[in-house]
Amino acid sequence: MKTSLLKILLLAVSLLALAGCSSRYDLAPPVGGPQVAVTIKVPEGASPKAIEAEYLSDQCFPKQHGSFNSYGSEKTKVKPVRQGDSDLYQARLDLDGGGFCRWRLTLVKVGVQYWRAGLLGLSGSIREEVTGSFELDHRAGNETRLSDEELTRPQVTLRPDYYPFVFPSGSGYDAIEFVWSGDRYARSPAARSLVFEPRVHRDMVVRVGLDDHRERTFIFPDGSVEAAGSSRKPDARKLEAMRGAVP
Repeated sequence: MKTSLLKILLLAVSLLALAGCSSRYDLAPPVGGPQVAVTIKVPEGASPKAIEAEYLSDQCFPKQHGSFNSYGSEKTKVKPVRQGDSDLYQARLDLDGGGFCRWRLTLVKVGVQYWRAGLLGLSGSIREEVTGSFELDHRAGNETRLSDEELTRPQVTLRPDYYPFVFPSGSGYDAIEFVWSGDRYARSPAARSLVFEPRVHRDMVVRVGLDDHRERTFIFPDGSVEAAGSSRKPDARKLEAMRGAVP
């Protein structure tokens, strides 16, 4: 009887020890700690993706250099909440991940997605999402590459432009990806407000065609045709010029 009780106690202690090990590296943000607001302006027909937040720790996973470079991270996803009846969705992320490892927020990935091509007024299968990234790591070591404005700005806004690109998938159906222009990435260590406003130009579709020699071409929204050559996607600068966004 005593032996059985001892075994049970030892098993309980072992389980507690394992539980302690598994939670040792977990995020544990302090209540009332500093946060960053993340806002996504969702284009018509799209829906927001879960916001991905990545935390790093110098305490538990100091950065390694050389051929065996590794840097442990902790990742979490947060679903943004719609703000009233608007097209804005928002979430707040803890800058201080807390815990034994003293996690700190370093990277935020945002995006929107179209579930069906019909939401773009097109037919085919969508293969690509509209995404952006914000880097907040103030210990990355390359602050000298940033201007004073970039180092201290409290709000960062990304407003890239996206154009649907339709091409044969090889299975008898069309596939849809996006040609993009503008910044999809920003770095600002002091930012406390991150805004992602992707502009999807559904009326400016580029399609793939064939010329008289059966060579691939790009057919632009204005009807002009350009040889594709070795290019996988059309040049975004031409689309920007058609839209009047560049002189």
